Amino acid sequence: EILIDVGDCLCSRGALLTLVPRCEVVDDVLNVVVRMLTTPSEKQHWYLPTSIMQAAIDGQSLTTGNMTSLRNKYMRSKVDRVTRIYQPMWCDRHWYLMIIDVPRKKLIYLDSLRDPHQADARKTWMMRVALYLEGLTLGKSWLSGEGALRPRFSAFDFEEPDVPQQEGNSMDCGIWVAQWMIREHL
Repeated sequence: EILIDVGDCLCSRGALLTLVPRCEVVDDVLNVVVRMLTTPSEKQHWYLPTSIMQAAIDGQSLTTGNMTSLRNKYMRSKVDRVTRIYQPMWCDRHWYLMIIDVPRKKLIYLDSLRDPHQADARKTWMMRVALYLEGLTLGKSWLSGEGALRPRFSAFDFEEPDVPQQEGNSMDCGIWVAQWMIREHL
């Protein structure tokens, strides 16, 4: 049973049931949030679905059809004109948010369950996504014109703002990621 239909992005009853307390939020829920934020979004912000993060971490290439679809739906401005990129991240059964702040040249790491033992792995995944996005946006078609420069996301510095933390066993990390994206959008 489809309960949420945002054009090309669907969310079933089973996916929505992961929003109950102490349940892992599935990526379908975050992808619906991403799609809802993308539709009315100013073009200089990219809210990216989890499929890009998954492909980057797994070292997979996207088919031409998938890339065209992602570009048309989520990456609507030229890469040299984008100011912020929001990417939900999944590592070791935990959601956190990577924000690429292009004008400030920062990879922002927002984590509601910061764990010093996991921070390096999570930042490594962020760097892999940054490099993957650099590779996806190669070519003149991604640039606004002659002389435009493609951002080097992988050269950006990490920033770790202090954010409130969830309870250790609450499984609320997916909700935190959705809320951060929604707040940034507003």
